Amino acid sequence: MRFHTLDSFYYHDFRIIWIAGLSMYASYWLHQIVIGWLTFDMTGSAILTSIALGLDSVPTIFMTPIAGIIADRWERRYVIAVAAISMAVITLGLGIAVWLGTIEVWHIFGYALLIGIFYPLMDPAWVALMMSTVPKKSIVNAFVLNKLAGNGSRLVVPTIGGLIIVHFGPGQVLVVGATLYALTSAVVMAVTHYEVKLEENSRGSAFKQFWEGLRYVGREPIMLVLLLMTAVVTMTYLPSVNRLMPVYATDVFSLGPTGLGLLMGVGSVGSTFGMIALISIRGIGRRGRLMVVTILLASVSMVGFSLAKDLAPAMGMLLLINIFATIYWTLSEAVVMEISPSHLRGRVASLVGGSMGLTPLGSVVFGGIADVRGPRTATFAGGLVLAASIGLLFARFRQLWSFR
Repeated sequence: MRFHTLDSFYYHDFRIIWIAGLSMYASYWLHQIVIGWLTFDMTGSAILTSIALGLDSVPTIFMTPIAGIIADRWERRYVIAVAAISMAVITLGLGIAVWLGTIEVWHIFGYALLIGIFYPLMDPAWVALMMSTVPKKSIVNAFVLNKLAGNGSRLVVPTIGGLIIVHFGPGQVLVVGATLYALTSAVVMAVTHYEVKLEENSRGSAFKQFWEGLRYVGREPIMLVLLLMTAVVTMTYLPSVNRLMPVYATDVFSLGPTGLGLLMGVGSVGSTFGMIALISIRGIGRRGRLMVVTILLASVSMVGFSLAKDLAPAMGMLLLINIFATIYWTLSEAVVMEISPSHLRGRVASLVGGSMGLTPLGSVVFGGIADVRGPRTATFAGGLVLAASIGLLFARFRQLWSFR
């Protein structure tokens, strides 16, 4: 089997961005495990834990129009570098507070909100810069490799983070995360080939440029349905599975922080398998069909995970959830970027990222269900809602089934 996707590494600047992404993803997973563990340990509340883990998505709603315009008008390396160093500073601040024992729950919530300002600011610039380093024929391959960096770090980093919490404490984990954010800022500045700001993107008001991006999405049915599907996945899969892992680890399977890292690592193994499946396919003929089928299979696996009584079958279901969700998510993002004109990629990427702002809504709903009826019921409901929503969207946008 030849992993033809690796040909993207022939592009020097893409390799630099990939390395920077590896550092950034590792930082993200470190602070996620700390936020989840600290919040549930301090409050014992499933809904507060779910909200804390999804609170970084709230600013996305407000940052979406700003971030897309910035990514299309300003030099993207600098946008990424400034955002990353800002996250390093605030992560170090929270780490010191935890280390000194002065941490309170509102500090965690405030930290999540601050991080949530800089991630959506960085993401459209990141995607647009990455796309500018590879030819159009390699866009899907580049997305797969970028996701592999995230999944690879998710496979290893949460387990390491859990071990550090056990042996040293959560404050030390955040200090490591701050260091990695600073490294991201330094590495991305080594990119030498990047798109110069386009003159047409310098003209006109910010509102007009954002409206231009919205109109483009509205005119493209495939683009529109993929954005709507991603929004549904964000409101169901993330809050009812990923955001409830600390609750599953503590209340359902009676595991400690190392066990939480293990559960998150299992999810990463599934995501990595999904990436390998995409890498192994030389040519995907019916991409629309593949996206519909995989996200429906992910919803079925969510139901299976919620019904699993023992750890082993639950881990098996968690593996499948992440295999199918990753194939859908990666392919849909790549297709959206592939069919977007280069001068609009920042704004389109910001709209994709804007769907993450819906995570707290799902966190309130499914976190509330988990508090009242338990996490299994919340995940079961999430799987059913996801399947029903995708079915309704597919009935409205049948052209997705034949999209190549």
